[in-house]
Amino acid sequence: MNKLIPGIKMFFSSLKARPLLLTPYLIVLLFAANESALLYMQYVLPLWSTIGNIFILLLVAFVVHFFFSLIINDRLLSAIIATYTLFICVYYFDLYMLVYNDVPWIAKHITRGYNVFLLASFAVIGLALWLLLRKLKPQLKYINNYLIIILSIFILIEIGKAFLFEPFDIKYTNLPTDEQLKANPDSCSKPDIYYIIFDSYTASRSLKKYWNYDNPLDTLLRNYGFYLASKSNTNYNATHFSVSSCLNMSYHSQMTEKQEYAIPIIKENALANYSLVADYLKNKGYQIISLSLFDFMGTKNFWNINYAYMAFFDRTIYQLAQVKLGDKKLVNERADKSISFKVMDSVASTAQLPSKQPRFVYAHIYLPHDPFFFDALGNEMPDSYAIGGVEPYKYLEQLKFLNKCISDMLKKMFAKGKSNAIIIIQGDHGYRYLKLPDDDENIRESLSIFNSYYLPSGDYSSLYDSISPVNSFRVILNQTFGTKLPLLPDTSYALYGVKNFRETLP
Repeated sequence: MNKLIPGIKMFFSSLKARPLLLTPYLIVLLFAANESALLYMQYVLPLWSTIGNIFILLLVAFVVHFFFSLIINDRLLSAIIATYTLFICVYYFDLYMLVYNDVPWIAKHITRGYNVFLLASFAVIGLALWLLLRKLKPQLKYINNYLIIILSIFILIEIGKAFLFEPFDIKYTNLPTDEQLKANPDSCSKPDIYYIIFDSYTASRSLKKYWNYDNPLDTLLRNYGFYLASKSNTNYNATHFSVSSCLNMSYHSQMTEKQEYAIPIIKENALANYSLVADYLKNKGYQIISLSLFDFMGTKNFWNINYAYMAFFDRTIYQLAQVKLGDKKLVNERADKSISFKVMDSVASTAQLPSKQPRFVYAHIYLPHDPFFFDALGNEMPDSYAIGGVEPYKYLEQLKFLNKCISDMLKKMFAKGKSNAIIIIQGDHGYRYLKLPDDDENIRESLSIFNSYYLPSGDYSSLYDSISPVNSFRVILNQTFGTKLPLLPDTSYALYGVKNFRETLP
């Protein structure tokens, strides 16, 4: 008690001396400015809730600062250590990914207890920092002032980034012309069309090369009469670009790296909202059935995801606490996986139901994409397994289970024998986390996709091994309705600064 009272007096006297320039408050204001700028530029900035969240951050900073003032009887030293602690807390998942991606042996050797390792490492660094600063006590004033200046500059930079941000609006190139879309008047066949995306399903050749796995799905589909495009690559290694390119039979305009990063995420996710293919089929009398991740042709996404929303504290250590306490984060993501099974059930039941109106069914299944919740037998794995990294063996386990689900779905779709529907089963991109020494190898794998087609006519003469999604519906519309759509070059673009729109892979 004798030390407690002087400590409390010192704490409040330090606040009185520097009410707004104490570094613990500046570090959380920097995070708030950074997060607010991100929300403004990439999503939608909810003003009042953002103000409330900033108030919460300042309150947390007050509590942390107060705590260290009680145990460290030095005004400046306690403020700097509190600043370090708050930095770890608010940027926890940024640091998580930074260490995981940029320290090679981390991802290779620490597959369990990564968070414990990380927190212990930060604690050791914090202790070393405290011991060092004790020796530098005469310089603490200068160190603190330096931090104040640096943090203030960074806060102004974040605010400036938001004010100077110019969003880039991506457009399509090579869109079909009205003349090319004219149907042959003699064409009267209107089969149901199923466009089924399995998110992150890589090519069978990749499964053999990197996992030494002979994909039984190949044999299964061939037995049903599918054509397998065994050398196929996606046009883009990101879902919204890949799917929208396929559904509009066009490439996106090429961009500089700066322009690529200036596309708001909310606009990226909106790319798949409209489909020239679906619009064309709708005008032909088709019913459009959307089982999509995205809002599609006026229908709310099947997942009921709000793409305008990003949680303010998702990058902080609060996220880890939620996961470890079994709170909402992984509960939501487990729900996404369960919705994937509902989508497959809906596809199968739709195929079994007769209809007087032809149907275009767009189904997006969020498997075998991470997080990984299932082993090869379909057993649900614990949260610690799901958040313990995106190791390749987990991907293969979930893919094996998915293959069984696909087999069950196809068994129902072909319950009456040969189907009269056109069916595309396709991955939107490959597996993106191989972490091979050769960066080009990683990129090639991220662009490698499973791609297969079922045409009731059995005429696969227009298809070829290396066909990419941008040409899928060009071939199908030409063959089904007699349109005159020329095929585009099958080009793959890697996104997000690795090899961006300006570079293609051979």
